[in-house]
Amino acid sequence: MPCFKKKFLCIAILMLTAGVVYAQQGSVFDVIVEKMKSSLDLNDKQVSEIQSILASTSAESQELLEEFKEHKANQPEVQAQIDKINSQKMDKILQLLSPEQLEKFRKLNTANKSVD
Repeated sequence: MPCFKKKFLCIAILMLTAGVVYAQQGSVFDVIVEKMKSSLDLNDKQVSEIQSILASTSAESQELLEEFKEHKANQPEVQAQIDKINSQKMDKILQLLSPEQLEKFRKLNTANKSVD
């Protein structure tokens, strides 16, 4: 892969990771949680636990971003770790949902995938 394409790919990954970290601190994070709350009829305890999960996984992503910036990790390693964090995050969130909420989530997820 030419050097330019490698640099572009690295920059794109940094931006995506930075977006995840920003979401923890900014309005995007709040919008995601609010959308989940209204779409899935989450109670206050579920909202709080989801916020905690998102905050901790965002912190993990921030650490990866720092390692990448300091050239201590390469792009495939970082991507694999981010994928693992995202998978674990989703597993934790899904465990918080009631059977009815889980069904709503699956329907919404299927509808969103069909739009892509």
